[in-house]
Amino acid sequence: MVKTGKVVSCYSGSVRVCFERPEACAKCGQCGDIRETLVTLKGTAAPGDMVEVFLPEGQLLKYTLAAYVIPLVGLLLGLFLGKLLFGNETGEIITALCLGALTAVPVVLYDRQVQKNGKGVPRIIKVHPHREGSGGN
Repeated sequence: MVKTGKVVSCYSGSVRVCFERPEACAKCGQCGDIRETLVTLKGTAAPGDMVEVFLPEGQLLKYTLAAYVIPLVGLLLGLFLGKLLFGNETGEIITALCLGALTAVPVVLYDRQVQKNGKGVPRIIKVHPHREGSGGN
């Protein structure tokens, strides 16, 4: 899938791109009142430029689920184990935080591998430079 967004800032070889929610999403309501999404991507462009970004559909969902679900499962498992092992709230919280952090480690390592090989990573495929006085976004 290719989406077009506007570059809002640039720093050290990366750009921050703002994507507005498509009209088709307005009826869904799953995102609540979120109207735009900010994403940081590697690449070069100037603030105000419009960029076309390739978003690998299947991979993006898989990475997003892994990034949120795996640590959440660790956190919940930690709560359960903390209750069994310690029987008090302090033990539950400490165990949950430790297991949540521990399960986040493979996610971080996996993310580094994905970033290194470039497969499934959103990337800028075309830059449309901003022109002064064009009256656009």
